[in-house]
Amino acid sequence: ALNIPDPGLLLYVCGPEPLDTEVTVRNMGCFQLVADSGEFEEEYRHKVCRKLLDYYDKNAGDDTLKEYLGKLDYDEFYKVDYLLLQEILIRHGFFREAFEMIRKYGYEGIDVVALFHLCRRIILDMEFAEDEDLLYLAHYVVRQGKYDEVLLGYLRDSYMGPVSSMLYLWEKLRGFSMDTYMFEEEILLIAMYTRVNVPKLSKVLDSYTESHGKEIVIQAMLTFLSYGYFLGDIRIDMYVFKSLENLYEKDMNLDMICKLALLKRYRFSKKLFQYQKENVKNLLRECRDKNLRFSFFKELPQELIRGYQMEDKIFIEKTFAPDADVTLHYAIVTEGESAVYKSEPMKNGFHGVFVREFLLFFGERLKYYLTVTEGDHTYTTDEETVMTEVPTMEGTTKFEMINQMLADQKMGNHEACRKVLRKYKKMEHLTETLFSIVE
Repeated sequence: ALNIPDPGLLLYVCGPEPLDTEVTVRNMGCFQLVADSGEFEEEYRHKVCRKLLDYYDKNAGDDTLKEYLGKLDYDEFYKVDYLLLQEILIRHGFFREAFEMIRKYGYEGIDVVALFHLCRRIILDMEFAEDEDLLYLAHYVVRQGKYDEVLLGYLRDSYMGPVSSMLYLWEKLRGFSMDTYMFEEEILLIAMYTRVNVPKLSKVLDSYTESHGKEIVIQAMLTFLSYGYFLGDIRIDMYVFKSLENLYEKDMNLDMICKLALLKRYRFSKKLFQYQKENVKNLLRECRDKNLRFSFFKELPQELIRGYQMEDKIFIEKTFAPDADVTLHYAIVTEGESAVYKSEPMKNGFHGVFVREFLLFFGERLKYYLTVTEGDHTYTTDEETVMTEVPTMEGTTKFEMINQMLADQKMGNHEACRKVLRKYKKMEHLTETLFSIVE
């Protein structure tokens, strides 16, 4: 082999334009010497390095190349073609050297299959020891869709990142039927700490509960999900609903937010069983005792809210920061009238849900806007208008009958108006006969 370190001889062997010279087993040593020599200009050395990389790439199956690869100045070859250098190193099993290059120069552009093999080998060589650079690399490879039990197990035991990324890993772990108990607990705790609420958390909680998770974590997560549902309308699935229901029936001293979330969820049940009707009644009574009333009460079955005088109420209900100062400016007007606004502080009904109830008769409109102060920021909301719905002909309360008469009178339906008036007077007479005011 020609491997004499003489600059003149090396220049003669490699040629004035090394890109035009073929690299062979016989002259490869000369090209190696030029690449490591400071006697040649950088541009010339880079051309030599390019020829060597091409040779290594084309002769990947030649084990004799490993001796040369182990002696390379990797930083010099990095300047020529980093991606090709990495592929060659990984292909020939120089995993530690390839990984150290990634620490310095990153992994952008490297073939993901090659990165998978590199990552897997380094994890095993390091015996699953936690390493920040290796964690980033393993996470990147998995997110590109290349993974096995080694990469997933390493990330499960060491990775901690955004909830969305951890949920992605959790799904992959479940696909391999790997143990996820501690990983699920971490997901739940991080989600609560960072206040990230996404629907998939319910499935994680379900799996964690099935694995006999810690009761304190389970109840804390149910409370967290209840906050998201009640205050932010973030959907809760059937598992969370049933968990809240079971805990309530067992009298587990649920937080009030969990009870409100359960009550709010009942409004979507097309048919309530008898025990569920009793739950609704008990929850409504507790709300009444705590002076809590919300607009969603009106969506519960009518037979359960009868007696709470919900059918004749209009709710203004807005959610702000719990410590916000909210002023309501409103005017009740009828057709042809100009608005005369009144102002009053708005009540913080519960954890930042500000509520004000109004009683409107047929033909009246409620116009309102809010002035809100949150910290040092004060702003005014757009004006909104609400009005009563067209009264039904089956109304039974005094308010509903008054609205029916107003509607009939406006439409010129005098006979129907007289009929409702007779019904109204009959109710008035029965009320005065059966009940008396206690002084």
